[in-house]
Amino acid sequence: MPTSLRSLAGRAIVLAAVSLLAAAPARAQEADPGWPRELKSDSGQIIVYQPQIEKLEGIQLTGRSAVATIRKGATNPVFGVVWFSARTQIDRENRSVFIDNLVVTDSRFPGGDSTKEKNFKHIVNPLIAQWQFTMALDRFQAGLEMAAAELRSADSLNNTPPAIVFSKVPAALLLYSGEPIFRPLPNTAFTAAVNTPMLVVFDSAAKMYYLNGGPLWYSAAAPLGPWKKITKPPAAVSAIVPDSIQRDSAPPGAPPVIIVATKPTELYVTDGAPQWKPVTGADLLYVSNTDRDIFKDVATQNTYLLAAGRWFSAKSFDGPWTFVRPDSLPKAFAKIPATSAKADVLASVPGTHQAQDALMDAQIPQTAAIDRATAKLTVTYDGDPKFTDIAGTGVSYATNTSTQVLRIGGRFYACDQGVWFNSIGPFGPWAVSDSVPKAVDSIPPSAPVYNVKYVEVYQATPTVVYVGYTPGYMWGLPYYGTVVYGTGFYYPPYVGPVYYYPPPITYGVAIRYNPWTGWTVGFGYSTPFMHVAVVVRPPYHGGWYGPYHRPPYPPPYYRPPYGGYPGYRPPPPGYRPGAPGYRPPVGVPYGGGSHNIYGQPGNSNRVAPPSAVTRDVQSGSLAKGQQNNVVAGKDGSVYRQNGNNWQQNQGGQWKSAGGGAQPSTRPSTQPSTKPSTQPSTRPSTGGVPSDVSRTQQSRQHGQQQTQAYNKARSGGSAPKSAPRGGGGGGRRR
Repeated sequence: MPTSLRSLAGRAIVLAAVSLLAAAPARAQEADPGWPRELKSDSGQIIVYQPQIEKLEGIQLTGRSAVATIRKGATNPVFGVVWFSARTQIDRENRSVFIDNLVVTDSRFPGGDSTKEKNFKHIVNPLIAQWQFTMALDRFQAGLEMAAAELRSADSLNNTPPAIVFSKVPAALLLYSGEPIFRPLPNTAFTAAVNTPMLVVFDSAAKMYYLNGGPLWYSAAAPLGPWKKITKPPAAVSAIVPDSIQRDSAPPGAPPVIIVATKPTELYVTDGAPQWKPVTGADLLYVSNTDRDIFKDVATQNTYLLAAGRWFSAKSFDGPWTFVRPDSLPKAFAKIPATSAKADVLASVPGTHQAQDALMDAQIPQTAAIDRATAKLTVTYDGDPKFTDIAGTGVSYATNTSTQVLRIGGRFYACDQGVWFNSIGPFGPWAVSDSVPKAVDSIPPSAPVYNVKYVEVYQATPTVVYVGYTPGYMWGLPYYGTVVYGTGFYYPPYVGPVYYYPPPITYGVAIRYNPWTGWTVGFGYSTPFMHVAVVVRPPYHGGWYGPYHRPPYPPPYYRPPYGGYPGYRPPPPGYRPGAPGYRPPVGVPYGGGSHNIYGQPGNSNRVAPPSAVTRDVQSGSLAKGQQNNVVAGKDGSVYRQNGNNWQQNQGGQWKSAGGGAQPSTRPSTQPSTKPSTQPSTRPSTGGVPSDVSRTQQSRQHGQQQTQAYNKARSGGSAPKSAPRGGGGGGRRR
């Protein structure tokens, strides 16, 4: 597949890597002690400053690093630059990047004669070549800004506004995918709606419909309502829902009103009339008595809403609403302070650090090495396989299976939980694929299998296939300087006599991007309907999983993962945990669990064992007393930031980048590890190349983000401006 769509970078940079997740993952705060690092050998000591990324292509990283060499018996360091290529292995779950297989491609020690330079290379090159190290993902991500300055957007997304509904009283959205569809509820006398994430039960004897919202129950004479709050349904209906769910605390005050929709809809709930407050430092107002994002631009008096990462604008709440491309937002949005109560929206404002972090996160894959011998796949269809052609692509996709199966050029390809398989027939046997067909790159966003474009095969050996996926596989897409969720297209579900396969969705669940937690859902009214579990990560086609965050009860009411209560489907023979073809859900955003698809139980037998990669080479320790302020220029020159000034190493001495020599200064203590804000004054760069000063700024930004993540992981509170990654999801209160 062409790398341009994989990377979504203007110059076809593929940001991909390999991660062997069977190895015990190291926590970022433990794995990355900071920079620079110290390496020792019998010939001397080497201090390696934070690597500077030049390019990521496939699984190969190329970059350069400033080094300081102190030969055995010497006291003064000699500074130089080492160029290298390496393999990157990324663990998004623990936000760490493991780098190994280093190959030194060049090195330079300015100011020395050829003999001395040869001696220095003799010390440095072999030691660097044996080195492997771990870097915090946030440092790595900040460094990518230097490697991929121009990101382009996902093409041809549908930005037609959804129906937008406002409520001044507590409300919950009952969203059907089209007209309500009911199927028998096993082991009961009832039927249940399969094309909604809510639990809607029909009692044909009483000719009454019942809706559950945790401790709350509603009834209606029709599936579209109107719905009325009741104390309890009949005992047989109440028995469907576990007592533990029904005992949840009911919200104070009046129960939420049920708003019903059969097409893409976003619900905005305020606690009474909207209360407008000013955004400090920006000519904006925001509605403070809602958990949704509603703004007013003071200059134009236009109202702006954020839905699924997209901005919509109107003169008033009455509409009509129009899509606003993020790079056309009023400039006031970029002035929202990082400390503001509405700082989360900065990830949706182009040009901000938060948006850049989100964009870079959308480029970084979660990766794994798949064992050919143990990776198995079973595909089950609802009857004979049925395929739908994607016009103009030569690709057809199966509609009556929960697995994403493609037919291309007489062969069949299946993308299952971030792993590509191929076969000569639709039923298999399936083998791990060595490559992805180029035709996959032509799949448009209007197709429900669009997300498979973001699953890559990087390398293959006779025993292992290296694979990975970027957040696009989980429907988080870069778009004009920001990230959005979903393609905006409505995909009809598959409805068979027994089986129902939910489609990927964009609207209806109040999904938003939080810089720290990733994509989360809200539903407009946080309790009790947050028991509904909408899949942020695609188990198969995507869509919702069912009305509770995990199967909470045993048979006969257990919801199998290929079903989803109330869309329960009797399992084919042999489907049980651990059996071939059994696939537990890989993307329920509530209830904890791994954010990494390769860490899910369904992939446990696929990932290669740790022995595939050895990690017994010297990893280097933190060089105590040293600042991470030395930068390697593209031409091999070495620069150092000294306070607000820059110096260049010339002939073994630090001289002002403007010409004059400056004394070497070194702090007596380590820099503070507490998160800080960006410096209020920009250091003087003098004659320093612009990329050198930008490199140091990106290092500082990466350091702040790493510290913020480590603080949050150790139990502290995370600042709103700290990133967490675009693959996850969480319960939002």
